[in-house]
Parts: sequence; C-alpha cells; structure tokens
Amino acid sequence: MAKVSGIYNLVATEEEYRKAYDFLREEECKHKRLSFPTIVKKNREDVIEALIGTIESDKAVIAGPMLVHDKGQRPGFTVIRLIEAYEGVLTSMGISSYIFRVDKENRKFSHNIEMAELVDIFAETSKSIWYKKEIGRRVQ
Repeated sequence: MAKVSGIYNLVATEEEYRKAYDFLREEECKHKRLSFPTIVKKNREDVIEALIGTIESDKAVIAGPMLVHDKGQRPGFTVIRLIEAYEGVLTSMGISSYIFRVDKENRKFSHNIEMAELVDIFAETSKSIWYKKEIGRRVQ
C-alpha cells in the first residue's frame, strides 16, 4: 500500500496566499481570488500539492476551488483530509454548513458524493450542480 503523507496547513500570511495563487496558476485554474479559510497540503519539500479555498461571498460560505495535483499518490485520501481540515476551521468559527459547485462534466465526482449521502443538492444550472454540506453529517 502506498504511504500517504503531507502537511495540511491553514493559509494565513500574504506569502502563503502568494504560494497558493502560484499553485492555482501552475494547475491552470482560472480562479482569481481565495478567501479565508484556505487549506493547503504540502510535501516534505514545502511544495503545495493540494488546496481547498473559499469563494468570497456575503450570503454563504462557498467552498472552492479544490485542486489535487495527482503524482501517483492517493488523491481520494487527500480530498478527505482537505475537507476534514476545512470543516475543522469552519466548526471552530461556529459555521455548521457550506455550499460548493461541481461541473456536470465531472460526473464521476458528482456520482461518488451523491452515493455517500453526505450532501444535499442545493441548486442546479445547465452546467453545474450546487451541493450543501452539513458539517458533521456522516455516511448513512
């Protein structure tokens, strides 16, 4: 079994945000602005390998983008750990739920999260499905 390792950090300084934006550019993500909280996974060389951010909004906590640079590691475990760290920060702030969007083209991801019954469909557009996640909700 492959060993999954890394350091998961809350981005807090301007320098850390700059590195997060560099990672987004390297991964060709067009997302322009990250907000608090943003969590990154770094390897032993202090290089970002994964990220989950927050989209700035006055109306809701919107998680995104989430990017995992797959280098043969186990991206599913990285996604789980990113979400756990993200939800931990939200919980400490007294937040009990958040929303996020998945492109309809990403059918496999949508199918997997819907099968786990951890989210509810919040809204749908012609290109995206919006989900609402109640923090603490576990697999049925």
